[in-house]
Amino acid sequence: MALHIKYTDYKAYSFTCPSCGWKGLGKDTCQNASGIAMDLECPDCFKILAIVESSSPFGYPATLRRDTEEERQAKLREINFKERFRRLSLKSPDELPDIQGDHIIFTFRSDTIRGEDYNIIEHQGQEVWREPMVWEGFERFMEIGRILKEKYGSNLGDLLPDETSETFLYGDKLEAPALIKKFRNELR
Repeated sequence: MALHIKYTDYKAYSFTCPSCGWKGLGKDTCQNASGIAMDLECPDCFKILAIVESSSPFGYPATLRRDTEEERQAKLREINFKERFRRLSLKSPDELPDIQGDHIIFTFRSDTIRGEDYNIIEHQGQEVWREPMVWEGFERFMEIGRILKEKYGSNLGDLLPDETSETFLYGDKLEAPALIKKFRNELR
């Protein structure tokens, strides 16, 4: 089970990540708070370093004490993923580089890097954006496409999903390939 520390102590607490060796104070970690939970992650590899205990009887520790260890770990993974996705996902066309051309084509692919699954947007083999991968991510694909369209306007030629992305992109949604195809036609 993860280390539990008091809220009043976490900022000055010294950590060494057991996964990658990062060293720093609690105030320098990634602090993930979502409703009932707050955990501290290594800023380099996102390993959970500690759980910050709340003084509330309805806070995270009280809630998790009722669950099995497996359920607690599953909740922490979900919370961590949502926070990591919030931090790393493309939100604005301003986050994208300027690219010249009148028919810009992007590739949407998936890859595992340092044990984490990512969707990667590339232009001419160069990475333009990377964010955590989501299951049945066809709606996220469309959100990214709209952001690309906002940035590159009529110069956007296409956003092509490659075969590495299909499993997570389509998931179990049988209509997802048709929705993606229709969206790509509208995008051009």
